[in-house]
Amino acid sequence: MIDEFPSRDPVKTVPGSGRTTDPANRTTNADHAEVTRQLDQELIRQQVYLRDLARRYNWWQTPDVALQFPTRLVAQVMNLGTFADISQLWRTFGDDCLRRVLENAEAGQLNPRSWHYWHYRLKNVKPGHVPPMPKRRIA
Repeated sequence: MIDEFPSRDPVKTVPGSGRTTDPANRTTNADHAEVTRQLDQELIRQQVYLRDLARRYNWWQTPDVALQFPTRLVAQVMNLGTFADISQLWRTFGDDCLRRVLENAEAGQLNPRSWHYWHYRLKNVKPGHVPPMPKRRIA
């Protein structure tokens, strides 16, 4: 099988913290909403493609409702997508965009298997150095 994804430089982890030193991964809770808003605007440019994905991967919502949250839709495809859909997603949006979706994933959007896979694929982390999954915080 041909690896469709280009190789990436390794990302170093901060020992004991589960955090990476990747400059693209410097979002905080304060600017998470702004980053997500900007990412949503970038993703929505491919509205026709996203509408097709919404019909298949967000079956509990109408495509119009799912398109209001394109980052969540892309995360859903990253979590449940077929190889063909993942390949098309990568060709359409590229590594940088998918990396930002991963970095801004909310708790529960990706299962542990997908969380690890995408960190290995997009961030080139070594086994055992994947950051912890996002956790829900109850105030």
